[in-house]
Amino acid sequence: MKIDSEKSKIIDWIRSLENETVIDHLKTLQKVSFPNQIYQLSQAEKEAVDIGLKSLDEERSYTNEEVSDIMRAKYPQLYKGK
Repeated sequence: MKIDSEKSKIIDWIRSLENETVIDHLKTLQKVSFPNQIYQLSQAEKEAVDIGLKSLDEERSYTNEEVSDIMRAKYPQLYKGK
């Protein structure tokens, strides 16, 4: 069967991949191809969420308006004419 041969070639190619960008693109394609699959957070992602929640609990956050003001002050050249 031709499709089995093509799948084998793709599997061999994926096994030989060293380029992380291509692997990331393939992972994105996989997620899009199976939208009903439940995504499991990695340990690093769980830790990042916990840090963010802790910051919110400690009221160490900014409103959108505050962030905009900070960015305009820090990078005024990006806001010329706006």
